[in-house]
Parts: sequence; C-alpha cells; structure tokens
Amino acid sequence: MFKCYTIVMVLTLFLLVGCENAELKKTLQTGFDNANPTGTRGVCFTVGRIDYPYTTKEVTGKLDEYGYNRFIDGNNILNKRLAMFARLGLLSETAALDDNGQPTGFYQYDFTDEGKQYGGMYPKNDQFFCFGRVVVDSVGGMRWADMDKTWG
Repeated sequence: MFKCYTIVMVLTLFLLVGCENAELKKTLQTGFDNANPTGTRGVCFTVGRIDYPYTTKEVTGKLDEYGYNRFIDGNNILNKRLAMFARLGLLSETAALDDNGQPTGFYQYDFTDEGKQYGGMYPKNDQFFCFGRVVVDSVGGMRWADMDKTWG
C-alpha cells in the first residue's frame, strides 16, 4: 500500500513541477516495476477475509429500518465472489456434505493449482488474486474538467 502512495506522490510532484511526459512516463514505469518485480501482481482482485478451505454459510439477523444488514450483505457478496473465481478455475467448488454424506446446500472452496499461482494474502486473511504487469503507455494532459466528462 505504501508503494502505491509513493507512486501517487511522485506523479503529483511531477505534475506540479511540469516535467516532460516522457520523463514522467519513465519514472512511473520504474515505480510500478519496483513495486511488482515479478510482473505478476499488477492488478489484484479481492476475494474476502477468509481461510481455505472455506465453507459457505448462511448469515441471518435483523434488518435495519432500511431493510439492510451489513453482515448478510457482506456474506452474499463473498459467496458471489467465490463462485465467480471458481468459474474462472482459480478455486475448486464442491458441495458441502453433512455427517450423513448428504448435501447441506452450501459449498466448500479451495485453491486449484492454477489459483495457487495467482493467489495471495494480506494481513488479517484478506485473500486476493493478482495478475500481470502495469505498463505506462502514455501520460496525457487530461484536465480536471475533462475527467468530469469522462467519469460522470
């Protein structure tokens, strides 16, 4: 995380000083390469705060006055992410069975061999999958007014 902030600070410094785009491009690329020396951690997708193997579970509780419960919503999002990463072949998905060998309606997830290549963990069991390398193709002269048009 610190490396990301350093890169942003360097970018801001060069924008304020007004250096050439080629020089800025080289500096940014060097920063990204130093932060990702293997070239396999350029973009990361978070799975959730779990340990593997992980068995899905049902979360229940009272809803607030708006019909919302953050624990239920968080669990539902986690279950969708796990299923998505299983469809991508990064996690295995098997039906969880009870003591009698009958399906419980839940699923158990674990890393596949492919998933082990891309998986990682931050402190506190925040699981993620990372891919690729960031390549600075160009550094444009976009203004804040242009960003408003682009992003909304």
